[in-house]
Amino acid sequence: GAAYLFNTMFGVPYKLVAIIVPLVYTGYIAIAGLRGSVLNDVFQFLIITLVLFIVVPLVLVALGPHEMYLNLVDAATNPDNPNYNPGALNFFNGAAWRYGIAAVVIALGQIILDQGYYQRAIAAVTRNTLKKAYLLGGLFAWLPIPFVCGTVFGLGALSEKLTPEVTTQISPYIASMAFGGAGLLFLLMVFMAAMTTGDTSMAGIQAMLTVDIYKRTRLQASEKDQMRF
Repeated sequence: GAAYLFNTMFGVPYKLVAIIVPLVYTGYIAIAGLRGSVLNDVFQFLIITLVLFIVVPLVLVALGPHEMYLNLVDAATNPDNPNYNPGALNFFNGAAWRYGIAAVVIALGQIILDQGYYQRAIAAVTRNTLKKAYLLGGLFAWLPIPFVCGTVFGLGALSEKLTPEVTTQISPYIASMAFGGAGLLFLLMVFMAAMTTGDTSMAGIQAMLTVDIYKRTRLQASEKDQMRF
Protein backbone atom coordinates (compact mmCIF):
# COMPACT_ATOMS: atom_id res chain seq x y z
CA GLY A 1 0.00 0.00 0.00
CA ALA A 2 2.75 2.46 0.91
CA ALA A 3 4.73 1.61 -2.24
CA TYR A 4 1.61 2.12 -4.38
CA LEU A 5 0.84 5.52 -2.87
CA PHE A 6 4.44 6.73 -3.15
CA ASN A 7 4.37 5.66 -6.81
CA THR A 8 1.02 7.24 -7.71
CA MET A 9 1.51 10.48 -5.76
CA PHE A 10 5.23 11.18 -6.28
CA GLY A 11 6.35 8.81 -9.01
CA VAL A 12 8.76 6.99 -6.65
CA PRO A 13 9.61 3.53 -8.12
CA TYR A 14 8.08 0.53 -6.34
CA LYS A 15 11.45 -1.18 -5.94
CA LEU A 16 12.97 1.84 -4.21
CA VAL A 17 10.14 2.04 -1.65
CA ALA A 18 10.26 -1.75 -1.19
CA ILE A 19 13.96 -1.44 -0.26
CA ILE A 20 13.85 1.71 1.89
CA VAL A 21 10.91 0.78 4.14
CA PRO A 22 12.35 -2.60 5.26
CA LEU A 23 15.77 -1.00 5.77
CA VAL A 24 14.25 1.50 8.22
CA TYR A 25 12.46 -0.99 10.46
CA THR A 26 15.24 -3.60 10.13
CA GLY A 27 17.63 -0.95 11.43
CA TYR A 28 15.80 -0.21 14.66
CA ILE A 29 14.90 -3.89 15.22
CA ALA A 30 18.61 -4.78 14.89
CA ILE A 31 19.53 -2.05 17.38
CA ALA A 32 16.78 -2.44 19.97
CA GLY A 33 15.04 -5.76 19.24
CA LEU A 34 11.50 -6.23 20.57
CA ARG A 35 11.74 -3.07 22.66
CA GLY A 36 12.44 -1.08 19.51
CA SER A 37 9.46 -2.68 17.78
CA VAL A 38 7.07 -1.93 20.63
CA LEU A 39 8.22 1.66 21.14
CA ASN A 40 8.01 2.40 17.42
CA ASP A 41 4.57 0.80 17.22
CA VAL A 42 3.37 3.21 19.91
CA PHE A 43 4.88 6.17 18.05
CA GLN A 44 3.40 5.04 14.73
CA PHE A 45 -0.03 4.52 16.32
CA LEU A 46 0.02 8.07 17.69
CA ILE A 47 0.90 9.47 14.25
CA ILE A 48 -1.88 7.44 12.59
CA THR A 49 -4.43 8.61 15.18
CA LEU A 50 -3.35 12.25 14.84
CA VAL A 51 -3.66 12.09 11.05
CA LEU A 52 -7.16 10.58 11.34
CA PHE A 53 -8.29 13.36 13.69
CA ILE A 54 -7.14 15.91 11.10
CA VAL A 55 -8.13 14.29 7.80
CA VAL A 56 -11.52 12.72 8.57
CA PRO A 57 -13.30 15.93 9.70
CA LEU A 58 -11.82 17.82 6.73
CA VAL A 59 -13.03 15.13 4.32
CA LEU A 60 -16.53 15.20 5.81
CA VAL A 61 -16.65 19.00 5.50
CA ALA A 62 -15.41 18.82 1.90
CA LEU A 63 -17.95 16.17 0.92
CA GLY A 64 -20.83 17.69 2.88
CA PRO A 65 -22.78 15.13 4.97
CA HIS A 66 -26.15 16.10 3.47
CA GLU A 67 -24.89 16.05 -0.13
CA MET A 68 -23.08 12.82 0.64
CA TYR A 69 -26.34 11.24 1.83
CA LEU A 70 -28.25 12.41 -1.25
CA ASN A 71 -25.55 10.99 -3.52
CA LEU A 72 -25.69 7.67 -1.65
CA VAL A 73 -29.47 7.57 -2.14
CA ASP A 74 -28.83 8.07 -5.86
CA ALA A 75 -26.29 5.22 -5.82
CA ALA A 76 -28.89 2.96 -4.21
CA THR A 77 -31.82 3.90 -6.48
CA ASN A 78 -30.44 5.10 -9.82
CA PRO A 79 -29.41 2.28 -12.22
CA ASP A 80 -27.49 4.82 -14.34
CA ASN A 81 -25.17 5.64 -11.45
CA PRO A 82 -21.72 4.07 -12.14
CA ASN A 83 -21.72 2.80 -8.53
CA TYR A 84 -25.31 1.58 -8.54
CA ASN A 85 -25.80 -0.71 -5.55
CA PRO A 86 -29.27 -1.26 -4.03
CA GLY A 87 -27.62 -2.14 -0.73
CA ALA A 88 -25.51 1.03 -0.51
CA LEU A 89 -27.48 2.34 2.48
CA ASN A 90 -28.48 -1.01 3.96
CA PHE A 91 -26.53 -1.79 7.13
CA PHE A 92 -27.66 -5.43 6.91
CA ASN A 93 -26.51 -5.90 3.32
CA GLY A 94 -25.59 -9.58 2.98
CA ALA A 95 -22.56 -9.07 0.75
CA ALA A 96 -21.07 -6.53 3.16
CA TRP A 97 -21.48 -8.82 6.18
CA ARG A 98 -20.01 -11.79 4.29
CA TYR A 99 -16.99 -9.70 3.37
CA GLY A 100 -16.66 -8.46 6.95
CA ILE A 101 -16.70 -11.99 8.37
CA ALA A 102 -14.23 -13.22 5.75
CA ALA A 103 -11.88 -10.31 6.52
CA VAL A 104 -11.91 -11.11 10.25
CA VAL A 105 -11.27 -14.82 9.63
CA ILE A 106 -8.37 -14.07 7.25
CA ALA A 107 -6.83 -11.51 9.61
CA LEU A 108 -7.12 -13.92 12.55
CA GLY A 109 -5.26 -16.55 10.54
CA GLN A 110 -2.48 -14.08 9.81
CA ILE A 111 -2.16 -13.22 13.50
CA ILE A 112 -2.08 -16.87 14.60
CA LEU A 113 0.73 -17.57 12.13
CA ASP A 114 2.71 -14.44 13.05
CA GLN A 115 5.66 -15.13 15.34
CA GLY A 116 5.77 -11.44 16.31
CA TYR A 117 2.49 -11.67 18.23
CA TYR A 118 3.69 -14.73 20.17
CA GLN A 119 6.90 -12.90 21.00
CA ARG A 120 4.93 -9.99 22.45
CA ALA A 121 2.73 -12.38 24.42
CA ILE A 122 5.75 -14.12 25.94
CA ALA A 123 7.28 -10.76 26.85
CA ALA A 124 4.19 -9.67 28.83
CA VAL A 125 4.74 -9.31 32.58
CA THR A 126 1.65 -11.33 33.56
CA ARG A 127 -1.19 -13.16 31.85
CA ASN A 128 -3.61 -10.49 33.12
CA THR A 129 -1.46 -7.73 31.61
CA LEU A 130 -1.41 -9.62 28.32
CA LYS A 131 -5.22 -9.87 28.19
CA LYS A 132 -5.68 -6.19 28.96
CA ALA A 133 -3.08 -5.16 26.39
CA TYR A 134 -4.60 -7.23 23.60
CA LEU A 135 -8.18 -6.17 24.38
CA LEU A 136 -7.38 -2.48 24.79
CA GLY A 137 -4.90 -2.42 21.93
CA GLY A 138 -7.06 -4.44 19.55
CA LEU A 139 -10.63 -3.33 20.26
CA PHE A 140 -10.20 0.25 21.44
CA ALA A 141 -6.99 1.39 19.76
CA TRP A 142 -6.57 -0.33 16.37
CA LEU A 143 -10.11 -1.46 15.43
CA PRO A 144 -11.55 2.08 15.07
CA ILE A 145 -8.86 3.00 12.53
CA PRO A 146 -9.90 0.68 9.65
CA PHE A 147 -13.56 1.09 10.64
CA VAL A 148 -13.44 4.90 10.36
CA CYS A 149 -11.30 4.85 7.20
CA GLY A 150 -13.47 2.25 5.49
CA THR A 151 -16.69 4.08 6.34
CA VAL A 152 -15.58 7.62 5.47
CA PHE A 153 -13.48 6.87 2.38
CA GLY A 154 -15.70 4.04 1.09
CA LEU A 155 -19.00 5.91 1.42
CA GLY A 156 -17.28 9.05 0.17
CA ALA A 157 -16.18 7.24 -2.99
CA LEU A 158 -19.71 5.90 -3.58
CA SER A 159 -21.22 9.35 -3.11
CA GLU A 160 -18.75 10.94 -5.53
CA LYS A 161 -19.68 8.50 -8.33
CA LEU A 162 -16.08 7.43 -8.84
CA THR A 163 -15.67 5.01 -11.73
CA PRO A 164 -14.26 1.50 -11.13
CA GLU A 165 -10.95 2.60 -12.68
CA VAL A 166 -10.33 4.86 -9.67
CA THR A 167 -11.19 2.32 -6.99
CA THR A 168 -7.55 1.42 -6.30
CA GLN A 169 -6.90 5.10 -5.50
CA ILE A 170 -10.05 5.85 -3.49
CA SER A 171 -8.40 6.75 -0.19
CA PRO A 172 -5.78 9.25 -1.45
CA TYR A 173 -8.35 10.67 -3.89
CA ILE A 174 -10.95 11.32 -1.17
CA ALA A 175 -8.30 12.58 1.26
CA SER A 176 -6.93 15.04 -1.31
CA MET A 177 -10.43 16.52 -1.72
CA ALA A 178 -10.17 18.08 1.75
CA PHE A 179 -7.07 20.11 0.89
CA GLY A 180 -3.86 19.52 -1.04
CA GLY A 181 -1.88 18.28 1.93
CA ALA A 182 -4.46 15.72 3.05
CA GLY A 183 -3.24 13.25 0.45
CA LEU A 184 0.27 13.62 1.86
CA LEU A 185 -1.06 13.15 5.40
CA PHE A 186 -2.87 10.01 4.33
CA LEU A 187 0.33 8.74 2.73
CA LEU A 188 2.08 9.30 6.08
CA MET A 189 -0.62 7.26 7.81
CA VAL A 190 -0.31 4.34 5.37
CA PHE A 191 3.48 4.49 5.64
CA MET A 192 3.25 4.20 9.43
CA ALA A 193 0.82 1.28 9.14
CA ALA A 194 3.25 -0.50 6.80
CA MET A 195 6.05 0.08 9.29
CA THR A 196 4.10 -1.48 12.17
CA THR A 197 3.32 -4.56 10.09
CA GLY A 198 6.88 -4.88 8.86
CA ASP A 199 8.61 -4.44 12.20
CA THR A 200 6.31 -6.99 13.88
CA SER A 201 7.23 -9.55 11.22
CA MET A 202 10.92 -8.66 11.48
CA ALA A 203 10.88 -8.96 15.28
CA GLY A 204 9.30 -12.40 14.89
CA ILE A 205 11.95 -13.49 12.39
CA GLN A 206 14.65 -12.21 14.73
CA ALA A 207 13.21 -14.24 17.63
CA MET A 208 13.05 -17.43 15.54
CA LEU A 209 16.63 -17.07 14.31
CA THR A 210 18.17 -16.13 17.66
CA VAL A 211 16.12 -18.08 20.22
CA ASP A 212 14.94 -21.11 18.25
CA ILE A 213 18.08 -21.65 16.14
CA TYR A 214 21.17 -19.78 17.43
CA LYS A 215 20.48 -20.16 21.17
CA ARG A 216 19.85 -23.90 20.86
CA THR A 217 23.27 -24.48 19.35
CA ARG A 218 25.04 -22.06 21.71
CA LEU A 219 23.43 -22.49 25.11
CA GLN A 220 25.83 -20.06 26.83
CA ALA A 221 25.22 -17.25 24.34
CA SER A 222 24.45 -13.94 26.03
CA GLU A 223 21.73 -11.55 24.90
CA LYS A 224 24.42 -9.38 23.31
CA ASP A 225 25.66 -12.40 21.34
CA GLN A 226 22.13 -13.09 20.13
CA MET A 227 21.61 -9.47 19.09
CA ARG A 228 24.92 -9.48 17.21
CA PHE A 229 23.91 -12.71 15.42
